[in-house]
Amino acid sequence: MARSVAVDYFQAYPFWLMDVAPIEFLSLPIFTPLLGFASISSPELTLDVEEIDEANTLFRRKVVKRGSVNTLMMTRAASWYEADFFTWISAALQGFTGGRFGGTVGGIGGVTPRRDLLLIQFLSRSPLPKEVAAVATGALATATVFGANAGGSAGGAVVNLAAQAAVGALLVKLGPAEVAPRIPGRAWMLYDALPVRYKAGSDFDATSSAVSIQELDIAYESFDQISLF
Repeated sequence: MARSVAVDYFQAYPFWLMDVAPIEFLSLPIFTPLLGFASISSPELTLDVEEIDEANTLFRRKVVKRGSVNTLMMTRAASWYEADFFTWISAALQGFTGGRFGGTVGGIGGVTPRRDLLLIQFLSRSPLPKEVAAVATGALATATVFGANAGGSAGGAVVNLAAQAAVGALLVKLGPAEVAPRIPGRAWMLYDALPVRYKAGSDFDATSSAVSIQELDIAYESFDQISLF
């Protein structure tokens, strides 16, 4: 008997990270949509334990003082058309998200570079066929970006549907829309995240044909885990 998608064990590859902090008008999230990540280290929680000598007990009593979290490292292939990592760490250095020339147009987030991030891990299999997911994603993207058009001729409706399917197919190949039809299994809300280290790409090597990988380390104060099943 086939096993249900919902009881599959997690695989490491279907994941996405998004900015869920409030965004000002004419500003952008810290990460450009449709650009994924090669890897993201998993959140860790460590408790600081202190030992107490209690009266005449034979063993020391252990109590929890506080918790601490790790630093997340994100990697992504370097390309000429995006600078999300550098834009965010520059905003953190300057304490200002409006960009080096001021203003909010083209800036990121809000009045502070501190962002709340949502890391989602999906189940490995999608409950929808890829073709259906492409059409659904295309319809959603078209309605969201261009607005729903209730009027028009029948021919226009056919053209609109074909355009939606084409956009959906493109989005499925490009990035996070590939996992949009999947079932999210677990998620982590990362609070008050700030970038602390940025590497522009792999070290230059004239003998290498590998893709250049850029890195960004994120320090955050705490996190919550959301188990969706």
